[in-house]
Amino acid sequence: MKIEEFILDKEHFISYKFPIGTALYDEHNSLNKILVKIIDELEEKLKKSKLKKSGSGGTNTKSILTNHFNRYNIFDYEFIPEIKLFKTWVTKQIFYFIGQILKHNDKSVYISCWANKLGHLDCLDTHIHTPLNGYMGFSSHYDVAIPDEYCYTKYESPLLESYRDENVFLGKNKAGRFTIISNKQPHSTTPVRHPNKYRYTLGMDIFLCPDEERDVFCELYNYNHVQKLDKPEDNKDETITTFHVK
Repeated sequence: MKIEEFILDKEHFISYKFPIGTALYDEHNSLNKILVKIIDELEEKLKKSKLKKSGSGGTNTKSILTNHFNRYNIFDYEFIPEIKLFKTWVTKQIFYFIGQILKHNDKSVYISCWANKLGHLDCLDTHIHTPLNGYMGFSSHYDVAIPDEYCYTKYESPLLESYRDENVFLGKNKAGRFTIISNKQPHSTTPVRHPNKYRYTLGMDIFLCPDEERDVFCELYNYNHVQKLDKPEDNKDETITTFHVK
């Protein structure tokens, strides 16, 4: 039997470029103060609740907010003007990003938004947000309050993960920064170093789910609070503040 020699080198790898989109919310100071208060109050309610944990989504964090990620939606607080304005802004960023990456003709997407509150030495282990039934989508996170300069989010290749350094990107966390990625991209966070302060962030699932399948999807995943985002009529370049793709 003839055996062909197999050489493992950089020329024998197939790789993908997964864009990382970021934008800075200009009104983040006033918004983030409100979000911290909402997150703290929600945490206390969950501690007293008898709701069964839905799991940490592979993050292995102790945060009760993350462990109930599909039991609530931060955008349900849109009766607060600052939250409503932020939701409108996020919607514009999402549709702009989707338009840059792929041809998406649907006029709506669905979004779930939860909170992560990490204390000393807590972190989010490497995970992805891909739904099991294969709905295409994206993941995003928003930095609410960052305790120190050592907080980063680590993005890895979904194929080779951290096999080589060029397949890893470290994004420094900054209050007011919104980031959007493919929901197939593994990511994690560095542990919180500060002994007395918390890392507050929002996590989001963005689903490109046909309208007629929305109810089935929500029932399947217990996403009782998934919200529909309609494509803005005025989604022009000037509505995008500091959005760019890395």
